[in-house]
Parts: sequence; C-alpha cells; structure tokens
Amino acid sequence: MTNKKWQIVWLLPLIWLSLFSGEKVGAQSVSYQTYKYGTSENSMASGYYARPAEVTVQNGQYLVTMTIKTKKALTAWPVTVLSVAGQSPSNVKKTKDSNFYYYAYSFYSQDLSKAVSSKIKIDVPGTYQATHQISFKFDQASLPSLKKASASQKTASQNSTSKEKTSQASQTNNSSSDAAVAKQVLDLEKEVKAKEKKLDKKEDILAARAQSLNQRSQAVNAASQRNFFFLLFGGILVLSLFVLDILGLIYLMRKSKQQKEQ
Repeated sequence: MTNKKWQIVWLLPLIWLSLFSGEKVGAQSVSYQTYKYGTSENSMASGYYARPAEVTVQNGQYLVTMTIKTKKALTAWPVTVLSVAGQSPSNVKKTKDSNFYYYAYSFYSQDLSKAVSSKIKIDVPGTYQATHQISFKFDQASLPSLKKASASQKTASQNSTSKEKTSQASQTNNSSSDAAVAKQVLDLEKEVKAKEKKLDKKEDILAARAQSLNQRSQAVNAASQRNFFFLLFGGILVLSLFVLDILGLIYLMRKSKQQKEQ
C-alpha cells in the first residue's frame, strides 16, 4: 500500500502538467524559400536567412523560429524584422561569434501552406538603408502535423489571419499611397521645369532688350559727343573771326589817324 501511495504522489505532478500545460511537439527542421513580396522571385534578402527553420506545434498552431545571419563587415545586426505573418516577432535573441551576427526570432501561424509575408529593415550605415516586403514559402513535406485546434484556437487563428490580411491590405495601401505621392512629385517637378523654362525665356528677352537699349544709348552718346565737338569747334572759329575783325578794325582806325596827323 505504501508503495502505491508513493507512486500516486509521483504521478500527480505529471498529471497536472499534462492537463494544464500547452501541447508541444518536438521541433522539426523545415527548409524554406525567401521571395520578393507577392512573387516567386528570390529576394535580395534571401542570403541573410539561415536555413533550415525550426518548426514546432504548440497549442494547436505552428511556432516557427528563424535566424538571420550576417557578416561582421556589415556592422552589428543590420537586418531587423518589423513584422511577420501580421504580428511582431517574438522571442528575439541577438548573438554573435567571431565572424557573424545572429538575429533569431519566432512567430505563430495556423497555416504554413500559403506564403507568409514579412517586413524587414536593412540598415548598413553609409552603404544601404531600405525597408523590404518579402514572403516565405515553407517545404510542406517537412512540416509537423497539426492536430485539430479547439474553438478558441480557431478564433485565434481567424484573428491572426485577419491581422495578416489587414497588414497585407495596409502594405498594399501604403504601396498605392507611395505611388500616388511619387506621381505628384513628378508632376510638380515637370511644372517647376516648365516654369523655369518660361522664366529663362523671359530673362533672355529682358537681356536682349537691355542690350539693345545699351547699344542705342551708346549710339546717342557718341552722336552727342560729335555734336558737342562740332559746336565747340564752330564757336571757337566764330570767336576767332570776331577777334580778327576787331583787330583789323583797330588797325584801320590807327592807320587812318596817323595819316591825318601827317
């Protein structure tokens, strides 16, 4: 009897754990592809992702753990995950060794048969800064089996799917908004260039008019100078003749007086 009591005592914690802890299946290594968002083309960020991913089943859904591996030459952890499967990354761990930086993170998903969208930020100081939309496609043959989820888990799945759709719609809207802004900027640039051309033409016309007025002014000044010299020369000539006339008259008067005195 005593032995049976001790066996029951030892079994109670195990029974409690089985009743109140989440169901978790051992991790499996699953290969995956990294594509440009909404396409089947490999993303430029594909080389940053270490493979395979680690996938477990917990509480009726997949728990996916992925790792981004970058060389030290690109500075510390240049790639960060902003969102994945419509949620922020969880269990983020940053580690490093003598050659690489490692950025590990996890996310939950009820369905890995479809492409999983993600938004990442790449920041290599002085070289490259950008935000990218990418998609992951997981190898279906390597995925662990999902057991039927409870009603609450289905609701959580629906909420997760709704969040992902909202995120995708937001990303699409953002892309459309960016395209609209880019178009407005191009239109403004065209309008500014057209106005600049008009201003250049007006400036050319004004410059031509100013040059013409300057040439006319120079011609008028030259004519005025010539007239001035002509008038000055004529005045001097008339004055000279007048002086000569007076001197001649004085000479004749003196000569006439001398003849009378004789």
